Amino acid sequence: MNRSALALAAVVAGSVLVAALLVLAVPWSPPEKKGPAVVSVVIDFGGRAPAESGPGTAAPWNVSVRLNNGTVFSALEKAASSANFTFKSDWYPNFRSHRVTEIAGVRDGTDNRFWQFHVNGVYVGTGADNTALSDGDTVRWEFRSALQ
Repeated sequence: MNRSALALAAVVAGSVLVAALLVLAVPWSPPEKKGPAVVSVVIDFGGRAPAESGPGTAAPWNVSVRLNNGTVFSALEKAASSANFTFKSDWYPNFRSHRVTEIAGVRDGTDNRFWQFHVNGVYVGTGADNTALSDGDTVRWEFRSALQ
């Protein structure tokens, strides 16, 4: 291996190490407890037909759920249970949060689109498990490209 390849490998390894240390060094705190709440969970398939019937067709689904100290993730769990649809997620221990990868049979990556969520019309930069909800909030799950 020549010197430039070794130098590049050292820079890459150092960058990965620094990134890992930064992720681990950031203090984690659980989502703020906000008490009892009734929230709306809207699931927008972006015009794609879901594989499961759930509460409707390809039009956005709207499910109202009651929570106590709930998060975006627990609201989706409750909506899935009450409206009879499934979802899948992957757990990311470094972020202490789930990434939702499928709702009602519509999977991430299909047509280069992915599941993203907004709370009250605002994109939230935290994970679904780490985003607390208040009474009257609306969580909107959208199946869309990352560039939209």
